[in-house]
Amino acid sequence: MELKQLQYFVICAETQSFRKASSLLFTTQSNVSKVIKSLEDELGQALFLRSKTGVSLTEKGKQIYEYAAATLDSADRIMNCSNQSTRTELKILTNPSSWMANAFCSYYQEYASPTVSYTYLSSNTHDIITSLTAETASLAFIYVMEQQLPFLERQLSSNHLIFSPLTRMNAVLYMGARYDSQRQEEDAPEEIALIQGYEDEFTLRSFLNNTTLYDSHSYQYRVAVTTNSDYLMNEMLNNTELSNISPSYLSHQEAALHRPAVSLYEEDQPVLFGCIFRNDRSLTKETKHFLKYIKNRLQEE
Repeated sequence: MELKQLQYFVICAETQSFRKASSLLFTTQSNVSKVIKSLEDELGQALFLRSKTGVSLTEKGKQIYEYAAATLDSADRIMNCSNQSTRTELKILTNPSSWMANAFCSYYQEYASPTVSYTYLSSNTHDIITSLTAETASLAFIYVMEQQLPFLERQLSSNHLIFSPLTRMNAVLYMGARYDSQRQEEDAPEEIALIQGYEDEFTLRSFLNNTTLYDSHSYQYRVAVTTNSDYLMNEMLNNTELSNISPSYLSHQEAALHRPAVSLYEEDQPVLFGCIFRNDRSLTKETKHFLKYIKNRLQEE
């Protein structure tokens, strides 16, 4: 019996789906099925009841699940003990954000340690949830529309995750460099072309159909360019007609972005910025320290 078999078994039991488990494990559904079948053959009994809608644990499977989960937890503790004498890791996931990139850089300059390995990755919220569920990272920072929070929390709770709000801000439109002059003309465009980060179900644009930017006009929006590069975002905004919809100051450094920002929801501050972490695992010392640093930085600003 291998730890890999137990890991596959536990995730299948928690998701009640070989398909969902394969997504979290970054493998194919057929491979998940093969690993589970090999475990069942080794134990000499079925662990799941299979149906068209998913899988559920047998009575014996429920008993083995408790042992398997405890075994994996013990294995994690053993690995943590082993790593304590060598290098530890600080791995941060975040929605694309120049503010977060700047904060991470400042943190590294002040607290970098030769015994810590640092990883900083930008991603969309859907992929962040997947990574945290699979425990390839333990802390992430995202922004979410306040109206979307109940939907987000339902997804998180089913995966042992929790969202902790850190601050609130406005959703704004950063207007492209060429758009300012065009807007003064009589043939100002009816449609605004956007450059946006990678889209998922939590993006701000899902609320744009009900947004009026100016009292005298409502505009339609079209995503022309999609990117996860803040550098490209800033270059396109400063040199093209493309605009961008983001949570106010957390998205772009003022020194790098010289574009006017128009509030989409006046002063309602409907965007929440916060962190996601597992509620069934303890954060490492390094992760707790970084989270405290971000909280203090937000308070200072």
